[in-house]
Amino acid sequence: MSLARTICRSLAAALLAALAAGAVSAQTITILDTGEVARPRINESGEVVWAKRIESANYTIFSNLRGEIAVGGNYRDPDINDDGEIIWRFGDGGSGPNGVESNERGILFSSSGQDPYYDTQRIMNGGEVICGRDAGAQTWSTVRGNLTTYGWFDRQDEVNDLGEVVVRGYMGPTGNTYDIYSTERGAITNDAVWQQNPDINDSGEVVWDQDGEVWSNLRGFVAMGTQPSIADSGEIVWTEAGELYSSERGRLTNDALDDRQPQVNSAGLVTFLRDDNVALLEPDVAAPLLVYESTVAEGLLDPANVIGTAEVSPFEHAAPSAPVLFYFIDDGAGVPPEIRVEKGGPGILISF
Repeated sequence: MSLARTICRSLAAALLAALAAGAVSAQTITILDTGEVARPRINESGEVVWAKRIESANYTIFSNLRGEIAVGGNYRDPDINDDGEIIWRFGDGGSGPNGVESNERGILFSSSGQDPYYDTQRIMNGGEVICGRDAGAQTWSTVRGNLTTYGWFDRQDEVNDLGEVVVRGYMGPTGNTYDIYSTERGAITNDAVWQQNPDINDSGEVVWDQDGEVWSNLRGFVAMGTQPSIADSGEIVWTEAGELYSSERGRLTNDALDDRQPQVNSAGLVTFLRDDNVALLEPDVAAPLLVYESTVAEGLLDPANVIGTAEVSPFEHAAPSAPVLFYFIDDGAGVPPEIRVEKGGPGILISF
């Protein structure tokens, strides 16, 4: 390989690195509520719901868009679908009454004891609700009835909008470890490792954590961390040592606060607990980085020279007979671009 080609490839690599660094968007974090709050949930529209202790043993349900939803009872563990219907568990898990209630349809069912099991109720688009029944011995649906017929000791239920439920179940080969189970596929894991905190998206990808690591049934090992959440877009967000991380955006928080229990939607909004607060992380929408290509070093900011943005990939420029090309990047700040790469020789693939 010629020295010129080697230099060109190095310059192309430098351009890619600069683009990658410039494309990272800032994050805006808003505190939605503070006090004795519990884990929040978010839908695709960005509405967040959570429970908050207001007096004695009483909790109520709040929304970042609608304010207080349920008043005057022991209401906990809310969930929300994309239609905006909110459900929660009522009761304290004691003698009763306990059950699941909806902001639109009222009480969906009532029972006693640990029925439904704590924080297992989830609502799908269209209104079907699933939860762990009989102290979590089985998974049940308001539409389909019992979804499991034997004792998984279901915990940590999650469901996608196709109706597939994943749970942490107590059925490992050693008889004393938790595995991840699906109502459609059976065992997702089946070993002597303790798995927990499953989540599933509409594509059927399942994530969980084990031994301080995040895993996926499709990708295998993802990263060090716990409490993963997966969006329908495929982005995974998790917590590690009190900070939030993303499979697509890298580190999301970097502070001395305790960030945990995240849930992400397909727009990249993440709701989570930050110390004793409910928080919402929103990715800032920045103007795309414009990439210019020209055969001359002057007039590069002419709109006619725009070949794409930093998010577009891939481009292949320069046929074997093409002259030296100049690449400039404009971040929209109104100042002359500072990054320039000159590329010559037969076509070299440059991805933006």
